[in-house]
Amino acid sequence: MGDLGLDVEITEGVAWLRFNRPEKRNACDFPTRKFLLETIARIRTDPTVRAAVITGRGDAFCAGADLKDLTGDMDVERENVAGDGSTIHWAHIFEAIWSNEKPFLAAVNGPAAGFGCNLAFACDLIVASERAQFIEAFVRRGLPLEAGAAYILPRMTSVHRAKQMALFGDPVSGADAERWNLVNICVPHDAFEATVQEWATRLATGPTIRMGQIKQQINNSLDSHREHTFRQEVWLLQAGGGDDSREAMTAWREKREPTFTGR
Repeated sequence: MGDLGLDVEITEGVAWLRFNRPEKRNACDFPTRKFLLETIARIRTDPTVRAAVITGRGDAFCAGADLKDLTGDMDVERENVAGDGSTIHWAHIFEAIWSNEKPFLAAVNGPAAGFGCNLAFACDLIVASERAQFIEAFVRRGLPLEAGAAYILPRMTSVHRAKQMALFGDPVSGADAERWNLVNICVPHDAFEATVQEWATRLATGPTIRMGQIKQQINNSLDSHREHTFRQEVWLLQAGGGDDSREAMTAWREKREPTFTGR
């Protein structure tokens, strides 16, 4: 299915979310952002989806906000308002991915700037093409960091690297992003699609419930002390991991590879 500036396709347990405004370098306007947030919410409850991939069509991942939507302070506030009177801020999308039980993979095929940069960083895994660039462009517009950048950047790389990106707004190549621990892997562009497909398949065929719990454990640990982390570990073990956990133990006893169903 598709709507506005985002195409959505579900194939073999993977929800593929592709920004589709290549003439705008996939800059995200308010309708696209609203649809993206709604799609992430649907993924959370859709039993046919076991993993999600976010990427862009054309030669860009996402150039950030469509600045034609943001012409002044009053316009910023107005375009934040959804039809029901609620507000949709950039950080809401970061939080929706962060708290979603399904794993999200960012497939960064080209420049990712501003919101696009931090959308990728919000995902659980990041595969970057050698053509990728990561740009914390807010300072260039006289803005503070947005879309969760101030939270996630110093937790991904060093504080000084985070400040370098935020204070200068210079592009960081895919190769440097890998070296700075901002992405999992940077691959040659001709190997990019195959690598993304392989990682997406591995996520979609894993023990979905346990993977969601592992994601929760790691994310929560960034704001927790040691004792809370250990208590959560015990609680999750007692709560169980559904059919996939039983299948894993059975497969281990039978000396075979497990077949996970996501239940």
